[in-house]
Amino acid sequence: MRTCHCGNVPLSLEVRTPGRNRGRWYQRCPTGTCRFFAWDESPYPFIRHPLEVYSSIKSRINTRPSYFSAQSELRESRSAIPQTKIPVAFSILSKQLIGIKTEANLTLEPVFAGIENVKWSDEHDQWTIPATVPMYNLAISSLPTEIPNLQLEIETIPPAILDSIIEMSLLEANARMQDPSEMTEIEFRWSEFVESKMYRLLTPAQRNGVLFGLERCGRVLFGNENGVGTIGQVLALTQVYQDEWPVLVTCPNILCHTWKHEIKKWLGLSDNEICILDPKIPAREMFKQETVKKRKKHARTKFRQKDDIDHVSNIKFYITTHQNASKRRRELRVKDFKIVVCTDSHYLNTLTTSESKFLSQLLQKHRRIILTSDSIRYRKPLLLYSQINTILPTVFTDFESYAKRYCDSKAAVFGYNNFGESNTVELNYLLDANVWYTPKLEQLKPDFPAFVRQEVIFSIKKSNTLKCQTEDIISMGNNCDIVDEELVETLHEKTGEIKKEHIIQYFNHVFEMYKRPKIAVFYHNASVYKAIEEHLNAKKKPLTHLDNIHNSNSICEEYNQSHSVQFIFLDMKMCDLDVSLHSVDLVIFTELPFERERLSIMESLFKFNERKGPLSIKYLIALQTIDDYLWPLVKT
Repeated sequence: MRTCHCGNVPLSLEVRTPGRNRGRWYQRCPTGTCRFFAWDESPYPFIRHPLEVYSSIKSRINTRPSYFSAQSELRESRSAIPQTKIPVAFSILSKQLIGIKTEANLTLEPVFAGIENVKWSDEHDQWTIPATVPMYNLAISSLPTEIPNLQLEIETIPPAILDSIIEMSLLEANARMQDPSEMTEIEFRWSEFVESKMYRLLTPAQRNGVLFGLERCGRVLFGNENGVGTIGQVLALTQVYQDEWPVLVTCPNILCHTWKHEIKKWLGLSDNEICILDPKIPAREMFKQETVKKRKKHARTKFRQKDDIDHVSNIKFYITTHQNASKRRRELRVKDFKIVVCTDSHYLNTLTTSESKFLSQLLQKHRRIILTSDSIRYRKPLLLYSQINTILPTVFTDFESYAKRYCDSKAAVFGYNNFGESNTVELNYLLDANVWYTPKLEQLKPDFPAFVRQEVIFSIKKSNTLKCQTEDIISMGNNCDIVDEELVETLHEKTGEIKKEHIIQYFNHVFEMYKRPKIAVFYHNASVYKAIEEHLNAKKKPLTHLDNIHNSNSICEEYNQSHSVQFIFLDMKMCDLDVSLHSVDLVIFTELPFERERLSIMESLFKFNERKGPLSIKYLIALQTIDDYLWPLVKT
C-alpha cells in the first residue's frame, strides 16, 4: 500500500475547486507534516466528471434506471475511449497576417501544412495566413470536422473585427483609385493646420499624434507616457476642427482651472471665451442665454445690450468635471457639442457604475471624441474596455465577448475572473491601428527637453485679506527694497495652509494616474509636510524624508534602489544639498521658493543623462495668493 513521506497511510480526497480537475481524487498526508501529493486513479472507473453527470441528469430527470442499465453504463464508461478537444484559435497578428494557434498534434499538422499560403512563424510560434477574408474562410473550411476521437474547438475572429479588415482594404483601394488632383477632407484640414502657428509650436511626436487623430476622424485616445506633450496634442486637434466649436472638456475636479490656463496659453483665448460650468447652478440654467433680470409685470421692457449677446455666444470652450457631466448629461446632449474632450479617461473605471455608464454613453454619441490617459499603455485589458467601447462602440457591443477573448475569463466561485490577458497581440494591433496613440518616453526623448514643466492651477476659497495683500505686493513690482520680506514669508505660510486640502486632492489624482511611480515632493512649510504625511500613512504609502544633509547620500541611494518606497520629501530650506535622485519619475513642488536660484538648485538634483525620457515637473499654484507674485519671479 502507498504511504506518504511520514510512513502513514495517505488520505483520499476529491477535488471540489471549479476547473478541469474538478471531480478527480488525490492523496495527501493525513497530518499535513510532509508535502506528499499524488493523484488517486483507483476510483476512476467508478466515477464520472461532474459536467458529464449534470448533462446526463437532464435527460434522466423523471426516469429511474434499472439495475441492468446501470451495469451496462458502468461497462461502457470503463471501455470508452475519452475524446479530447483540441482548441484552434484564429487571431489578427498584424496588418498582413492572421495567426492560427493550436496544440501540437500529428493529425492536424498535415492539415495545416496543406492550407494555401500558410506558413509557420517562429516569431509568433504559430501558423500564419495572409490577412484577407477569403484566405480566412478557406482556412476554416479546410479544418477537419469528422475525424474519429478528434474534436476541434474553433475560436473564430469576431465579425466586427473582420469588418474592420474589410473596411481598411476598401479605404486603401479607394485611395489608389482617387484622382491625385482632388484633396480629401483629411488632406485639406491637415494642409490648413500645417500653415497655422500651432503647428510650429508642436514637436514632431506631437504632430504625428495630431495626424493620427485626424485620420481617425477625431475619435482617438492619446496616451503619451507620463502625459508628456498630451495637452498640446489635444488642443491642436481641436483647432483642426475649429469650424465645429464650441468644445466640451470633462476632467477631474482638481484640474478644471489647469485646463483653462492651458487653453489660454496654447490657443490664445481670453477669459470670456472659456467657461467653467459650476455644478451648483441648476440644470435648467447651465446654458441659459438670457443675462438680464426678469422684469416686473408693468415695468418697461428692457432689451439686452449687444455686448451681452456677444459675450454669451462667444464662449469657445466649456469645462466641467466628470461627475457633473454624468449628472447633467441631458442638458449637455441638448447643447449638441460636436467635439468632446475627456481628460484622464481612466476615471471612467473609478467612478460609480452608473456615472461611468452615463458618461460613456454621453461620449459615444458625439462626432469627435478625444480621450487622454497618462498610463493607459500599461493597464490590464479589463481596464481598457470603457475607453475602447467609447471610441468604437460597434466593435464590442457587450463586455462578456470582450472579456472572453482578451481578459482570459475564467469561472470562479463568485462569477468570473477577468483580470487575466489573452490575445494580446491582436488587441494591441487593434488599438494601435484604430484607437490610441501612445508613444513611450524613449520615443519622446529626442523631441522634448530633459525637464517638462507644467503649472497645476488651484482655485481656492477667496480670502479678501490675503488677496488684497498679494495685490499690494504685486503692484510694488520686483523692487526688493520696497517689498516687505517678512510680509511675503507670512503670506507664503498662509498660502500653504490654504493649499493643503487641494494638495491632498492632487495626490489622490496622482495615485489614479500613475502606476507605482517614484515621486519627489518639495515643501517649504512644515505644516504642509505633516498634512501630506498623515494622508500617505492613512493610504499606507511608504515614504522617505530628507531633512538632514549629513546622511543625505545614504538616504537617496537607499531610495533609488528601493522598489517599495515611492515618495521622498525634500525641504527647500536645505542648503548645499549635493545628491542624485535618478530613479524619480515625477517631481511635485507643493510650494514655490522665493528665488529662481533655489528652484534651479532643486531641479538640478534630477539631472541624469541616462534617464529613459523627459522628467515631468509639476508646480502647484493657487490663484489670488502669494503664488501670483512668486511664480513670475522663479519660472523659466
